[in-house]
Amino acid sequence: MSVPIVIDSVKNFPTFAMTRCSYFAIENTDIGDEWQLQRDNTYLNFFMIGLEGVVISPVGDSQTFDSVERIEELFFEIENYSNLSVEMNHIWVPNAVFGNRVDDLFRGQVFRINEDLFNIFFHFGDESSTHEILLNHVRREEMDLFAEYSPNETSALMEWNNREIEMIKKHYRTSDKRLQKKIEDDENPDPVAFA
Repeated sequence: MSVPIVIDSVKNFPTFAMTRCSYFAIENTDIGDEWQLQRDNTYLNFFMIGLEGVVISPVGDSQTFDSVERIEELFFEIENYSNLSVEMNHIWVPNAVFGNRVDDLFRGQVFRINEDLFNIFFHFGDESSTHEILLNHVRREEMDLFAEYSPNETSALMEWNNREIEMIKKHYRTSDKRLQKKIEDDENPDPVAFA
């Protein structure tokens, strides 16, 4: 299994050669049904709050988000439940994971990494972790270090993003004129006079 990650922001500082990547997650922020943890002869009842699932494939049998419809279906199917939502969360990935593509990375590209590698980056999500610490950990585990570019998912995600932006623009143009004026005023404030 592999996890789709989306390039967001590439940093090439000498002490921080990392790329911020987004991923689809399903989140549940409501208190759900009662759960029970059982270990040997011990039972513990509890409520699950803040559950997050990392999305690795679209709804159905497909393994990739290779069309806009597959992305839209994810949102429709998951957000049809009142207590679930699809979110874009992020992880930091060492630039070395992108191999010789690192100089050509751009926002919106989709790559896939194996779930073990994703798990390491997820748990090292603290921005104070250096890429050397992460890479050394990965090498110790003898994991496959490279991300695989997914051109079909990149194309589908970019088309979906463009559709969403156009839908928001259209909604903005037809929304309440007072809201439009407020947004324009916030973007172009009156100059402040100093005495």
